[in-house]
This record gives sequence, structure tokens and C-alpha cells, in this order.
Amino acid sequence: MKRLFVVLLAVGLIAALSMPVLAADIKFSGAYYAAGYLERNRALTDPEKATQGFYAQKLRVNTIFKVSDGLSLVTRFDVLDKVWGQGRAPADTDDRTTTAGTKLKENIEFSRAYVDAKVGPGNLRVGYHGSGTTGTAFADTEASAGVIRYYYFNGPWSGYIGYEKQQEKEWSSNYTLTGTKADNDYDQWKGSIYYKWATGDAGLGYTFYNDKTGNTSAPAGAGQDNYYKRQKFNPYFRGTFGSLYLEAEANYQMGDYISYNQAGYTNVSLGGWNWYAKAQYTMGPVYFGGQYAYVQGDDGATKDKYEGGVKSGREYKPCLIFLNSDLDYWAGSLGTNLTYNGYSGQGAENFTLYQIFAGIKSIQKLEFFASYSMMTLNQKTTYSSIATDGSLASKTYVDDKIGTEFDITATYKIYDNLTYMIGYGYLWAGDAFKGTSSTNTIGNDWLLMHKLTLNF
Repeated sequence: MKRLFVVLLAVGLIAALSMPVLAADIKFSGAYYAAGYLERNRALTDPEKATQGFYAQKLRVNTIFKVSDGLSLVTRFDVLDKVWGQGRAPADTDDRTTTAGTKLKENIEFSRAYVDAKVGPGNLRVGYHGSGTTGTAFADTEASAGVIRYYYFNGPWSGYIGYEKQQEKEWSSNYTLTGTKADNDYDQWKGSIYYKWATGDAGLGYTFYNDKTGNTSAPAGAGQDNYYKRQKFNPYFRGTFGSLYLEAEANYQMGDYISYNQAGYTNVSLGGWNWYAKAQYTMGPVYFGGQYAYVQGDDGATKDKYEGGVKSGREYKPCLIFLNSDLDYWAGSLGTNLTYNGYSGQGAENFTLYQIFAGIKSIQKLEFFASYSMMTLNQKTTYSSIATDGSLASKTYVDDKIGTEFDITATYKIYDNLTYMIGYGYLWAGDAFKGTSSTNTIGNDWLLMHKLTLNF
């Protein structure tokens, strides 16, 4: 009898303690992919280097813990983000990176955790939140940052204002307060307004950047007032009009690149822009269209102004090889003498891209897609380094032809949430990849890949 009483008491205690947890409404969403890559000549050298082949995968899980009406805790984490067959990374490293630079997120790694609370006519979000995305995928680099934002919703209108902490420099690496780096932080203040209708949306984003983390390439002893203190304006539009779909986006920045607090040095201002447009027309199972992207590069003739810096973004993936941040994440930069990388550095700058594409959904679950792209440099003479007087030194590339690329893919929908894609891409490298020396030799690159993607 006593044993039965003890068992019933234990069950009751467990049930009582579990009630607050069970009362919370928990929702999961996310994505998983496993991809295989076989690439011939990523360095774009002649003679060609050895072919590289590997499998990689990534699992991302979003969770929403609904505590009560109007109050939630939102988190996101990645699991087993790695190349198949590679061992464990060294212990106690922040991003679990090997000496080869390969990321090995073998355990749960949280990137977001924030409170979403209904306050007044809108929502207040505080914590590590998504950052770096507005409008279309062009110029977007999805990241996470410490955020305080207030969102307002009123029918078709919405918007937000907020503050973001990108880097904290008043704390040393062992998380103890230090006075030697006071006010060397990197902060952002943002605001956006959006309007939505049944078949599209449009908006305008604004960001003020105050980056005082320092510029190590500045002349020794020059001193600095600020680095990358600037503003960016970001209008966008996308909409469907019958059989025609259109989207466009532009980014313009202005401000200071480097401002010195010592006499005898040349201050450098900042001013540059990029823009992108895409049109797609659908006729039954067939669709076709084109896109154009212009990302300004620095004009080497202007020593006191930097026109680059507004990059294409890591979420903009126009080709299978060129600026494919998924591939770059695992395989590194494209090219040797002139490198393009869609993963690090928030995409790329100093290029123009023209692309035509077409696709057909031959049966309900199978889709074929093909594209042809042409890429050129906008500036052959462009930024190289900081000169001894603080101004911008320049370098000149051999040619402005980056190259052309042909891609073709076939995607089959196994389930509504599970797709399998196989693709082939070939890049004819232009002489711009010779860099600054005409004696350098270059070769072409091809890629064969397949990818299984699960969304849930």
C-alpha cells in the first residue's frame, strides 16, 4: 500500500511540475539539406588543379514557445552543419573551425533567442534576432545580432524602428570589463516601412552605421575619429501583374569611410550604390525572363572617396558557381588572382551581371530550369590599400571580362516538403581572373551537384 501511495505521489508531482511546460504552445519549423558537389577547377588555374568532391549537410530548426496570448520566446539553432566524413573540431573554439577553415557545427549551436511581446499597437522584440535582410534577396546577408525593435502593423502598412549591437569592444576576450577599448563598438540604428497588397509589396529601409572597431590598414600613428560611419537607403518593389512578375531593389550609401584626427592625412568619404531588377513571364507550364544586377566598385581615380561597400549579399545566388554562397561556404573563394566569394564579406562588389533564364514544369512534380549569365567588372582600376597619406591607393586589373556561365537544373518534388535537385554549371572564366598581371594563366570551371532539401 505504501509503495502504491509513493508511486501515485510521484506521478502527481511529475504532472504538477509539467503543467506549466505543457501549457506552453510550442511550434517547430526549419529546413534540412544534404548536397553533393563535384567541381573541376575552382581556382580557375591553367593547368587545372585536381577535382574536388564532397558531401555536406545543414539542419536549421526554428522554435516558437508561446507563453501566453501576445507573448512568445523565439529561438533558432543549427545542428550537424558539416562536411560528411570529417572528424570533430578542436575543443573550446567559438565556431568549431579547423585549421583548414571548415566549419564543424556538430552540436546544437544557437543563433537566435528573443522575446516577442505585444505592447500597445505593435510588437516589441528583444534579444538575438535576425538582421541584414530587407525586401528581395538581392543585397541581403542574413545574420543575427543583439536587437531591440518595435514593429507596428496597421492594415496593409507595417514597419519597425530599432537598435542593433554588431560588436562590443568594451569587453575583452575573457568577458571582463576593460577601459582601453571604450567606445570602439559597432552599432546600427534601423527603420523600415512597408506596404502590402494582394499580389505584391513595396518598402523602404534605412540604416545608420556607426562602426568604431578600427581600421588596421590605416597608416601607423594617423589616429581615427571613426570608421564606416554611414547611412544606407534601401527601396524595393515586387509584384505579380497577371502572367508577369516583377521585382527590383536599390541600395545607396553615403557618409565617412575613414576620418583621421591627425593633421596631414586625407579623410576618405563613402558613397556608392547598387541596384537589381528581374522580370519573369509565365505561359502555362513554361516561364522565361531575365535579371540585371549592378554592384558598384571603387573608382581608383578618386583617392578621397570610396564608392564600393554596398555588396550583392550572401542570399543573392544568381548562378550555380558564380556567387553561390552555399558552395562558397564549403569550398571557399572562386578564383586565385581575382577572387569572388558570395559567402564571406557579405557577397561581392564591382560587377555587372546580365542573365536570361527559362523553365518548364513538364509534369506536376518535375521542373527544368536553365540560365545563361554574363559578368563584367565595373571598374578595372579600383581600390587596393590605404596609402601613407591616408588616401586610397589603387590597382588595375588586366581586363573587365569576368566571364559567362551556363546552368541547368532538374528538380523533382518527392513530397510537398521534400525535393531533389540535380544541376550542372559551366563557367567560362574571363581575363579579369588574371588579376593585375597579364602573364597569369586561367582555366574554366565546371560543377556537378545534387541536393535533397526538406522543409518543415
